[in-house]
Amino acid sequence: MLKLRLVATITLAFLIGALAGKAQRGAIPEGTKPFVPSRLEWLALDMESRFRSEFSSRDGFSIDFVAIGADNTLLVYVRYLPRAEREIMNMRIETIKKVIAIESKQRGWSSWLRVKEDVMMEDPSAK
Repeated sequence: MLKLRLVATITLAFLIGALAGKAQRGAIPEGTKPFVPSRLEWLALDMESRFRSEFSSRDGFSIDFVAIGADNTLLVYVRYLPRAEREIMNMRIETIKKVIAIESKQRGWSSWLRVKEDVMMEDPSAK
């Protein structure tokens, strides 16, 4: 009889815990819900965090990264002012492309990942 009561008590405690856990799972705030980016989105975010640059009086160019999923393409988006040091800017773009190629090869993504550049001069009056 004591064993039966112990089993019943443990079973009841388990059911109460399971129901309480289920109730708590439904109350997850939106900001803490999991999000799984695609490989391309992850790469764009990683590159953005490491190599992004804003317009500055020193450089005169900006670099951003955009994932274009339909094309399996990482776009290196560059805007520059007429006063920008084009040689420095071009060297930076080439370095970034080399880093992308190395990481792509290490992850086995070389077969599908494409890298494109969108390089254009900005209107100087806009900056």
